Amino acid sequence: MAANWMDRLFAGACFPAAFTIINAMLSDVVLGEGLAKCAGEIAAAGGMAVVLGPVMAAKLMEITGNPKYCCLLASGVSLLMASYVAFGVDETLRDVKPIDWKACNPFSFLELFRRGRKISTLALATLLERSVRDMHDVKMIVLKSNLGFDTTKIVKYMFGSGIQVVAAGIVGKKLVGRLGPRASTLVGNTASLANLGTWAYASSSFAIAWALIFDTIAGVRSLSANATLTTLAISSGDLGRGEIASMISQLANLTKIFCPYVYTLLFSRYGQKAPFLFASISICLSHSLLRQVFK
Repeated sequence: MAANWMDRLFAGACFPAAFTIINAMLSDVVLGEGLAKCAGEIAAAGGMAVVLGPVMAAKLMEITGNPKYCCLLASGVSLLMASYVAFGVDETLRDVKPIDWKACNPFSFLELFRRGRKISTLALATLLERSVRDMHDVKMIVLKSNLGFDTTKIVKYMFGSGIQVVAAGIVGKKLVGRLGPRASTLVGNTASLANLGTWAYASSSFAIAWALIFDTIAGVRSLSANATLTTLAISSGDLGRGEIASMISQLANLTKIFCPYVYTLLFSRYGQKAPFLFASISICLSHSLLRQVFK
């Protein structure tokens, strides 16, 4: 238990930090719709990791019979990534400054709500949208307790979920380019509602397959909002791009702390439909706010 706690502690700190840095680097070289398209590519790459990671670990476990080699494999991959970044990636920040440790606090995201109506509206919409992403725990409970999925079916679902994330990144990039921010966000939120409704009433593997299909299209819902929020925050003046990326990450981390507890509590007290219908309200509120920005 202690080792697992430490693992979650470091993974919880380092994984969001890596994506924060990636997003800050992207905003150094591209903004607006281009940033939204790049986010789709990053999502697709992340999906490949979701697919390949468990497969590699499962195969290694099958060969060795010892989980420590899976941990060593993960450490080795992390070391390769760090080496690649250190020696193979060019610095995108033109004016590198010393770290301002006083600015490193978990509540700096509140500054986004003091930056005018558009930025505060986008920040609130992002917070609501991110809350719907943190439903993995309650989905696992539904699959095991309500649908009776065994380990084999859970593994198949996880594999399908990884493929879905890859497809979502590709589809999201194309939809943003063809439809623009307003229409692509509408399509994404509509698909999100279909996905959540399917989960709420799911009673078979067939329904879960449809939920994954809907979620592939739903991935586009946040691309334009996040890119627009970053672009407007940069144009507002004195905020650094890394600082803005960290603020947006903090919004996501806030939902990761509270939302899994809320969703599992709703499930335990009111049944399968409650958490997904509650999440649907967040999607509707988020879309209502974004309509004020994407006119």
